[in-house]
Amino acid sequence: MYYFISTTVTMASSNIFQFMLSLYVLKNTGSATAFASVLSIAVIPNIVMIPMAGVIGDRYNKRKILSTISILYTIVFISFGTILYYGKSFNLIVIYLLVVILEILEVFYNGPQDAIIPQIVDEEHMAEANSVSQIDNNVVSLIGPLIAAFLYESFDILGGMVIGSVLTLISSVLTCRIIIEREEAKLSTSNKNSIFKDFKEGMYLIKDNSLIRKITILPPMCNMFLGPILTIVMTYFLVSVVNLEATKYGLYKSLISAVALLGPVAAFNIIKKNDEKKIVPIFIGGISFLLLILTGVIYLSYSGFIGIEPMYIMTIIIVGSIFIVVTIYNIANNVVRQKCVPIEYLSRVSSFTQALSSIIMPVSLMIFGILLDNFPVYISTTVGVIGMLLIFIRAKSMFKNE
Repeated sequence: MYYFISTTVTMASSNIFQFMLSLYVLKNTGSATAFASVLSIAVIPNIVMIPMAGVIGDRYNKRKILSTISILYTIVFISFGTILYYGKSFNLIVIYLLVVILEILEVFYNGPQDAIIPQIVDEEHMAEANSVSQIDNNVVSLIGPLIAAFLYESFDILGGMVIGSVLTLISSVLTCRIIIEREEAKLSTSNKNSIFKDFKEGMYLIKDNSLIRKITILPPMCNMFLGPILTIVMTYFLVSVVNLEATKYGLYKSLISAVALLGPVAAFNIIKKNDEKKIVPIFIGGISFLLLILTGVIYLSYSGFIGIEPMYIMTIIIVGSIFIVVTIYNIANNVVRQKCVPIEYLSRVSSFTQALSSIIMPVSLMIFGILLDNFPVYISTTVGVIGMLLIFIRAKSMFKNE
């Protein structure tokens, strides 16, 4: 229970601040390219730190790692809140530095966060545990934007800093209360090997195991097209093109999260009745179909065939449905990984998947940012549809004999 509460609190602080940061950058620059560059700068710590983060997550006590990083989050929020308060004017360099530091902390947090689940639940309950964890994340996404929009309009970016520092401090205390039911396996050479050698062992496992290799490369492939659409494309469309006010955009984000709460419930029932390896490609196909419908709605909005209010409602329904399908896909993929990867390698495998996403995403974000600055939004979503359809075809082939 403490695991779910503590990770939810940490996610809440991150969710609130990142939402406010997106409004802050767009408000001060008005450029999708500048917005994308802020997100893309995160590639630097990911490339450098992820090998180390994966090894540390496997070597050391995961509960202590999570607690320590929560405290570091608190320190960062307080420090940069002070800098922004006394700096007064907008400074993109400071934003870049903040994003880099937060990304480093996130890298070291995410590996142990996922890898600790097999230590606190039995294998037969992993689907339920992942579903509950996803429900927690969706609840955070539901209330986070509303809180963030209120704080941003009332106190600007500093409100997010204050809330973030308080929440992460609470998370650190709660993490210390997590009860470990299953001790992690110890590698006899772990403390003797260098970080590079330990990381290479994890890479050999991925290379030699067909199933692990597939579940490692598939999420980054999907994120390459889906990630930019759900972040900069829809944010740019609603905030800069449609000119939604902050509170209405916050309502949009919260309603999507409310609809997405159905995802973990559906995932539990679907995974319980089906082989999770077989359903992964099916849901990638579902995402492709929903993106196609979203593209049609955006095109009709540009053409003047539908007004802002109908477009707003349809966008919430379609994007909410995408989040439901993505949630089911993510849970199924996590369950496959947690079952087939030995626990002593789990942080390294998870970190490597994050590394691939981190290397691919900045390039993808910049490409979509340039598309947004030079073409109508529906061109960007069309590119996403084509990409996801190609991944669906490939995924069907990859999992055919598993």
